[in-house]
Amino acid sequence: MDTLGHLLRRTALAAFLALTLSGCGGSGSDVGDDGREAAARFLEDLRADRLDPAWQATNPEFKSLMGLESLRDCVRTHPALKGPAEHVEARDTDRLGGSMVEHVFRAEGLVRGKPVRSTVKVLVAYVEGKWGVEQIGVE
Repeated sequence: MDTLGHLLRRTALAAFLALTLSGCGGSGSDVGDDGREAAARFLEDLRADRLDPAWQATNPEFKSLMGLESLRDCVRTHPALKGPAEHVEARDTDRLGGSMVEHVFRAEGLVRGKPVRSTVKVLVAYVEGKWGVEQIGVE
């Protein structure tokens, strides 16, 4: 398995444990409304090479497992994160009282001058009164 896949699994496990141990509260909003905006803004910041604001939009669990340099490497490794992304689906999950939404985007990047389509998944969670990015995955 590639390093990003391994890192993403560790991130998901850490997020699960953090929610289990901390009992983070959630929001009663409809699937994806606020979380979608946070996920889309995060991807737009990555696309525009604004890594500091993107980093600030992540939750502590994300930051503890993926440092800023790792995020920078992730963007370099996945050209789809440098192209426009279209939101296609939101999947609401409730994990131990914490509201989380996985937002699925279709994105296109250039590899050796040729367009390559990818699926980008951004998991957001409602923590401390705001939506923040918990995890990112590119397929």
